[in-house]
Parts: sequence; C-alpha cells; structure tokens
Amino acid sequence: MPALYIASLRDFLNTNPEQLLGRLTSGLAQEGFDTTKLTTDSWQREITELQEAFGHLLDELPSATRWPILFEYVLPIVGQRVDCVLLADDLIFVIEYKGGSSTSARAALQQAQEYALNLLDFHEASRRRSAIPVAVGAFRTTVPLDVASEHQGAAVRLGEFPDTIVRSHQQWGGKGTPIEAS
Repeated sequence: MPALYIASLRDFLNTNPEQLLGRLTSGLAQEGFDTTKLTTDSWQREITELQEAFGHLLDELPSATRWPILFEYVLPIVGQRVDCVLLADDLIFVIEYKGGSSTSARAALQQAQEYALNLLDFHEASRRRSAIPVAVGAFRTTVPLDVASEHQGAAVRLGEFPDTIVRSHQQWGGKGTPIEAS
C-alpha cells in the first residue's frame, strides 16, 4: 500500500513526532505538493493524539503492537489520501482524523465510509475484507459503533477511539488471513 509512512504500531509509538512530521512533509514535497502551515499543524496534532490513543489501545490489546499503520495512504485510481489506515490482522480500519471541533461527526464518518468503499473497490488485496471506517475528532455528538454492520463504522472522540478498535476487532476480526502492508 503506497503511503508516506508505514510502520508497526510499536514502531509508530516509539517514533519521535517531529521526525514523523518531517517524513510526512518531505514525502508530500517529493510528490510535488506544497505543505501549508495548516497541514503541518494538523499532522502534528494528529500524530501526538494518535500516539496517545494507540498507546491506550496497546494497554487493552497488547497483540496489536505488530499491526501495521499507514499515514497518508493514497487510494488507487481515485487518488484520494486517507489520513490513517490500520491493518488489524484481517481487518482494515480506515481512519479519518478531524482536529478541532468544526466538523460534524456525520460528515467525517461519511468521508471515512467513502474512503473505505474506495479502498475495497480499487485495492486488490483489500477486496473481500472488512474495511471499518472510523472518524476521530472533538465532535459535539458522536456516531457510535453499530455492531450489526462493520461497514457503518463510527465517529468517536479520541478517548473512545481505542475501545472502538478493540470492540470492532473482537466482533469482526480473526475470520481471515492477515493483510500485509505491502
């Protein structure tokens, strides 16, 4: 999977946020895109907050240390850029991070759902897998995980994010072969 950053969760948690920010910024520049202050500020907040959230995830689910995490993954054919993809054994979490509180939970979740559908449609290794869309942000209202359908996903606050991953993994994980980050 083409992304600006790929690592295991363990390595992500041990990566200096400033170094990761530098990798994302230089990776975007190598692709011919300018990086704005708004983008770098958003990435900086995203890295810090997701490192904290994934640290809590590992407290609940230590086996997740080996799961690959991808930042700024480019969806084949459509060219959309997904904030974060987490490959949790045989599950794919498509994570849309929203800093601040201006975005509605529903709109952020719809964006994550679109990315998840496009990933399943246009990425061969993702077909016949479960891609779970999750929007993470400081939402005034949230959209809870609907355990009846993994395709619905959830729009949650940062503190609810680790539990959402754990519950999803318990509900739908372990039914197929793990997906590779390559």
